[in-house]
Amino acid sequence: MKKNIGLITSNKMFLLLAFFTAVFAYTNNGERYNSIILTVFLLTGLGALYGLFLSIDKKAISINKTYCLFHYFFFSLAPIIQFKNSSTFHFKGYIEDAAYLKSGQVVLISLVTYLWVYKWLYSIKIKYSNPLSSNNNSQSFKTINHKKLIVFSYLLAFISIVFYLYLLKFKWDLLIYRPFSYDLKNNTNLGLVGYSLLLIVRLIPFIVLMNYILLGFKKNKYAFGLLVFVLFSCFPTALSRGILAIIYIPLVVIYMPILSKKNYYIGMYCLGILVVFPLFNMVRDLRTVGLRVSYKLFDTGHFDAFQNFTLLLREKIITNGEQLLTSVLFFVQENTWPNKPPGTGHLMGEKLYFEYLNISMPWIGEGYANFGYFGVFAFIFIIAIVNVFLDRCKLKNKWINFYFYMFLGYEFYLLRGDLWSASKIFVSFTLAIVLVSVTNSLWMNISKGKIKG
Repeated sequence: MKKNIGLITSNKMFLLLAFFTAVFAYTNNGERYNSIILTVFLLTGLGALYGLFLSIDKKAISINKTYCLFHYFFFSLAPIIQFKNSSTFHFKGYIEDAAYLKSGQVVLISLVTYLWVYKWLYSIKIKYSNPLSSNNNSQSFKTINHKKLIVFSYLLAFISIVFYLYLLKFKWDLLIYRPFSYDLKNNTNLGLVGYSLLLIVRLIPFIVLMNYILLGFKKNKYAFGLLVFVLFSCFPTALSRGILAIIYIPLVVIYMPILSKKNYYIGMYCLGILVVFPLFNMVRDLRTVGLRVSYKLFDTGHFDAFQNFTLLLREKIITNGEQLLTSVLFFVQENTWPNKPPGTGHLMGEKLYFEYLNISMPWIGEGYANFGYFGVFAFIFIIAIVNVFLDRCKLKNKWINFYFYMFLGYEFYLLRGDLWSASKIFVSFTLAIVLVSVTNSLWMNISKGKIKG
């Protein structure tokens, strides 16, 4: 006990943010006030801060820190201000105190469960190597024909960009501005097949660059050239915030060694949530509504995860696995599966007559929608296992290391949801990895004369 108290009092950042969160929670500055409910949100925030600064995870960069950051912003700070202001985002209604209290308690218990499971699994004595270590490359410098690797990397990146432009019907403005999904579905070469290939194809330059980096080559002119290809196919303003985080957080972490120092990674993430993402959202609206300078932040639909989970619990929407099935089989078209269930957020929106149906649903909400409270804690155990595996990854394989980098941003997207969209992104990245890996091996074999081309 004394050890834990000493650890807390010695961590100035924890104490500072804990004090800020308490003041933020208990300041009576809204339409309503309930000290019990606000205490539950405060305890969730303190639990998240514990996971960030005081848990068994002592690394500066980890998937666990991404998990805790999400809970601090989306399940503590955001619901505090939304509760005080009686905010609703997608429907005309009112969320009762009892509903807030119930969902807040479930979130708090699930976070404590996650922290306990993560600590238990992490404490198991195993030999592991840090995924960020350059010694973990699947191939050493000496066994790589660098010239052949460069030719392959540039050629594949170039071909993928040309094909991507073909799928977009050479609409060059779409390389800068993010289009709406329904526009792409109706205006893509090769129809629905082309639309399905879009994300995979545009990811290839990024996967090629990561392949090059994870083989040990990151500080030379060729890596910079591959980065130009990435910017061409995945320019930040043309991406959703989820894809933006998945692609650019790994690159920022790799090329900014200072983030491996204590708390710098946490600071970068906070800057992204509070400044970068709102800025890119304004850029996204530039074409349709012009320049709008607005900074409501937590009191907007972008932070609707807790509210959506609250409504899901209030309405007791449980599908006994249907939502998991539709997420796993996301690629099956409606004409093949006439009664295919929609995503969980969409399903809830239909039941509550939302004006807007492209609704997110957090990870624990997906668990509840599938199997009730059992599903909530089953999903918590699953994500804790994945996080520990990636944070303590032993496998000396560059693609396993890639998933570590990918999850730094992807986990945030997964936690916010919904699962249908997250499954699509995960499979797209995996297919892009397989394509790059297979073509790379094929290229090397052909160049060695093992396969006659």
